[in-house]
Amino acid sequence: SRLGSPEGIQATQHLVDLVQKHGITNPDYTTAGRDEELQPLFYAGKLAMLQTGSWFPTLLKKNAPDLPYAIGPIPVARQGLDPANGFWPDCLIMFKQSKYPQEAATLLEFIFTRENRLSFARQRGVIPERIDVGEDPAYAVSEAERFFVKALSGAHNVYETPWPATMVKTCIETENLVGRAVAGEISAEEAMTSAAKLTDRLNGLG
Repeated sequence: SRLGSPEGIQATQHLVDLVQKHGITNPDYTTAGRDEELQPLFYAGKLAMLQTGSWFPTLLKKNAPDLPYAIGPIPVARQGLDPANGFWPDCLIMFKQSKYPQEAATLLEFIFTRENRLSFARQRGVIPERIDVGEDPAYAVSEAERFFVKALSGAHNVYETPWPATMVKTCIETENLVGRAVAGEISAEEAMTSAAKLTDRLNGLG
């Protein structure tokens, strides 16, 4: 694992500094819920910045239509770094034990027609999974949509790498260690060194 590399430690130290040194970030970021806690604070004008996704402008129109806001990339630790972000493709599956596979396939074909995906993308504000929808002049007509489409150039598909059975446990344990560093309980180096050892052990590499 590269979690304990100099880059991993530096990235974690940046998060620690935002809380411990600069005092500008929510110290409970590992436990605060985005949907039920942080987004309502933003609606109410009590949160200055929120890391979220392409669906949020649609929610703002509904929950805080008069709130002035702007969209920007996630701040970087130092000048010269390119912003990076991850995206999680939504997936639908059909179980092989399905009693009605043809009917289910027909439903999926209907859901994923070009017209329906264009309507869904415009209504929800999400990045379309169909290239022809993304290239449709009727999509990405607002500044928000254009911003997130442009952000794809620096986005990483989380499914590009192997997804081991231990992934969820690895993420939870690593996030807990980063949270302890942000809280000042351990150093960034201790957190990421421990996370790297844990990741290697869970995946049979330690």
